[in-house]
Amino acid sequence: SRELFIYDLAVRPDRQRRGVGRALVTELLSRARAAGIETTFVAADDEDAHALDFYRALGGAPSAVTHFTFPG
Repeated sequence: SRELFIYDLAVRPDRQRRGVGRALVTELLSRARAAGIETTFVAADDEDAHALDFYRALGGAPSAVTHFTFPG
């Protein structure tokens, strides 16, 4: 299946709470669906309560995954 991974999303602090992030994610999801992409993932640190709340408010559901890092 085709999947979309949003690596990072950031909105300048002076532009937050104005719907910019919501509009960006909504547009990405819309374009993904139009392209036949059924699943979209986005990473958020467990300590980042703001990001977790934001993605939940957009309808995202957390999933348990383990991220591996390979040195050099």
